[in-house]
Amino acid sequence: MKQIVYKLEGGGIGQLIPNESHRLEDESEETFAIRIADKTLPRDQPYKIMDNPINLDEEFRTCWVWRGNKNPDLIIDLDKAKASWIEKWRIAREPLLQQLDIEYFKAAESNNEALQTEIALKKQELRDVTKY
Repeated sequence: MKQIVYKLEGGGIGQLIPNESHRLEDESEETFAIRIADKTLPRDQPYKIMDNPINLDEEFRTCWVWRGNKNPDLIIDLDKAKASWIEKWRIAREPLLQQLDIEYFKAAESNNEALQTEIALKKQELRDVTKY
């Protein structure tokens, strides 16, 4: 199945997967994809018809980069992908750090320095996850 990939104004790429039920009886996949792109996208919108769908899931949708216009290359910007992944780690670790803060204060109230040190090390390990 063909897919249509197009350049987004703000960066990144969008994707259209034509519904085969709208394909005309004698129409090739390529012609069908071009017809859908021309009907759906703005007139001067650069696009590319691709044979193998690429995964544009929400996780890395903004990390794809469009290079060129006539026959563009589509690549993943590794710096953007790393930043996206690091942000997910930050969100995931936040409740863990909050729980460790509570445990740290309880250890401080009971003057348990060994436990405070252990908790501080765990918190630092969580912070270090986002270093690259």
